[in-house]
Amino acid sequence: MKKIIELFFRLFQILLRRDFVPLHTKLVAAILFVVLLFGSINLYITNTYVIKTTREEMNRKGQLVLRILQEELANDIIFQDFAAVNFFINELKNSDPDIFYILVFDASKKLIGHTFETNQIPVALTQLPETSKMQLLKDPQAGIYIRQLYAPIMEGRLGYLLLGLNETNIKTKGEHLAVILIGMVMGFLFLGIVGAIGFSSYITHPIYEILDGFRRFVPGKHLPQLAIRTNDELMLLGEGFQQMMERISALDQQSRQTQLKMMETEKLASVGILASGIAHEINNPIAGIELCLHRLLKNPGGFDAKQREYLESISESTQHIKSIVGNLLDYSHHADFKTESLNLKEVVEFAIRLVQFRLQKNQIRLQCELPNKPFRVRGGKAQLIQVVVNCLLNAIDAVERQGNISLSLTENSNQYVLNISDDGCGIPEDIVKQIFDPFFTTKGNRGTGLGLYVSYNIIKVHNGTISVTSKPGEGTTVTITLPRENGVL
Repeated sequence: MKKIIELFFRLFQILLRRDFVPLHTKLVAAILFVVLLFGSINLYITNTYVIKTTREEMNRKGQLVLRILQEELANDIIFQDFAAVNFFINELKNSDPDIFYILVFDASKKLIGHTFETNQIPVALTQLPETSKMQLLKDPQAGIYIRQLYAPIMEGRLGYLLLGLNETNIKTKGEHLAVILIGMVMGFLFLGIVGAIGFSSYITHPIYEILDGFRRFVPGKHLPQLAIRTNDELMLLGEGFQQMMERISALDQQSRQTQLKMMETEKLASVGILASGIAHEINNPIAGIELCLHRLLKNPGGFDAKQREYLESISESTQHIKSIVGNLLDYSHHADFKTESLNLKEVVEFAIRLVQFRLQKNQIRLQCELPNKPFRVRGGKAQLIQVVVNCLLNAIDAVERQGNISLSLTENSNQYVLNISDDGCGIPEDIVKQIFDPFFTTKGNRGTGLGLYVSYNIIKVHNGTISVTSKPGEGTTVTITLPRENGVL
């Protein structure tokens, strides 16, 4: 027993010295230790108790047999009927398998009866023992233990009795009991190991699922869902981790938005400084150029067709320069504008007239579907015209020459919808996601990357939406929604 306990303590020390021991291994080892420890203790106590009880019972049985012999053999010994003595003791021995031998001595301690089949009586049994106490003997030939009891007949006046009880039956019963107890311990051990593995799996499965979720968790990109349905503290633990990942993801998103706003603020500051510094220097000479071009173009007879085309191209480029400077100023200052009640149809028609020259020059067909009634909105006229012009110019740049652009203005519940579509080259999906970012352009050196960004902010201020859908090789559609006029913007 002591060695078994020492063995298990060494096993636990080995497990504790390891850097990582799985929970199911610890549970199996613990249950193995507990079951074997208590099983061994129970086996020892039960076996000791059963053997002790069986021996006491056998001793009582031996005393009873001796009393029977004392009563039954007294008359036969008095009348010296030794044949009757031998007959009775042999009958008694044959009727009880626990009796190994019976020896009867007369008052002079001479053997007068025995139960051995032959007269080859062990020498040790031919003489009475020196003590009347119960003795445990071993038969070397039969290989069995014998519990010997001694009793006088009529206080020794008639003779003496020696009764040998087979101790092997006691040991056999103890061994059978030990086998049963060991089987029970092994059964409990098996059930304990199976239960430990099942229970540890019940506990570790949610833990590993939480661990796997953390490994797959990428803030702002991938938020795994932990499906733990144990209806106990493990489920609460999983829900807590799920909420923690959601909070981390939300904080990460807020951090990213804050960083973007900071970057945008820095860009606004840098562009504001740049725009404020150069706007005055650029606008003054541009105004002079525009005035000269205007006067030259008012003299139709002074130039031939080719020269007038060149002058108109110069005028268009001048307007483009002014647009760039204006976009820079609008982007950097976000200046307030005057709002008024507008007919959205008139805003669109005015914007079309502004880009009519570009449409004709590039031989682009514009198909318009405008309503017959006014669509009233409230906002800044110049700003909304700028948005429509920006979208039309982007469509013109996309189709280049001899393309098609369609424009439609419709109403939908409580808002108006303006769609501008082209059959140009289209925009890849990954680029569409960045189309409204400041300074992002697909036109190379021809664009500033501010047109759609400024348009987005103008529409946002008007409580509307602007979105772009595109397929490479098929074309692009810009959709603008604006709320109906319902009072102050």
